[in-house]
Amino acid sequence: MRVLLLTTPLGDGPANGASLAAVDLAQALARAGLAEPVMLASASTRAPEGCELLRVHTRGGRSVEALAAIARARADVVHAMFAPRASTGLALAVVALATSTPLVQTVASRPRAWAHLGLSLPGAAIVATSSASERALIDGGVPARRLSNIPLPFAPPRAVEAPPEGPVARRLLFAGDYEFGDALEPTLEAFATLSVPRGMSVELVVAARAKTRRARAIERALRARLARGASPGRRVWLLGEVPSLLPWILSAAAVVLPARDTFAKLDHPRVLLEALSLGVPIVVGPAPPLAELVHEGGDGDEGVGEVAVDVPALREALERALVRATPAKERVAAVLARRRPDIVAEAYAALYRRVASAGA
Repeated sequence: MRVLLLTTPLGDGPANGASLAAVDLAQALARAGLAEPVMLASASTRAPEGCELLRVHTRGGRSVEALAAIARARADVVHAMFAPRASTGLALAVVALATSTPLVQTVASRPRAWAHLGLSLPGAAIVATSSASERALIDGGVPARRLSNIPLPFAPPRAVEAPPEGPVARRLLFAGDYEFGDALEPTLEAFATLSVPRGMSVELVVAARAKTRRARAIERALRARLARGASPGRRVWLLGEVPSLLPWILSAAAVVLPARDTFAKLDHPRVLLEALSLGVPIVVGPAPPLAELVHEGGDGDEGVGEVAVDVPALREALERALVRATPAKERVAAVLARRRPDIVAEAYAALYRRVASAGA
């Protein structure tokens, strides 16, 4: 069975969480002989192991090329993995219908609104990657019979280079956005009022990427603000674009993402899974999918991190993170086990077979 996995074309800018998850899925499908995966890529990108690439060449026209690729791929199933949008959903529906190709849609990132999803989600099967999103999709009118709940696959990193050198300080890593989620300002406010043990220096590394004009303006204003308000023993600095966040995660006392919603992010952001796989605690906000991830590995209040609902709670969580041990290995193992690429690939292969047989 040939499956076309539609994400941002590989090599078209820095890899995002959905495209990395798609690569994990494609390789697992190929290794197990469950499907022949096909992906889109720029002309300069090497194919993931076991995966066929369809080359797209014009960044400005990549949406048109992606739709044309459905016909070029001669796929038995098209699997789209991105945030639902009415324009994209309508185009996918037309092309899939014209080529008689069944469509599976993974809601990799939540839409701006959960209502009126009929145009955005025309797929024969819709996949939510968290229980929180599954409930929101049902409330938004998606029939439960079309829904599955399958987490995005995650292959833990096999090796991580040495953490970057720097001043002797306990490091907190902010891994959110400049624009969305209402996470950066609460983090800065909580960090500014931390109570830390005598003699301890702390630093907050902001690992947000300035992906848009508005984000770049926010970053410039923040740099100016930080230059005026530096304080001894408590440093905030902006990381900018780096080849990999893994060394920074490994060197952190905690990875911090206190977002109130997950718009423009994966339900369970890859950076949080990377942190857990490296034994680094996570501190998140009250966005339902983030809280779900924290509590997934335990019962009651126990889990793989902390949920901070406001700035005082965030400050206390960060203070605990600076002095506490790593998350319990058995809880982390339970979280990561559900996302093993081979297990996720089996679930998707069953879904592909179902929609392909229904469309035959």
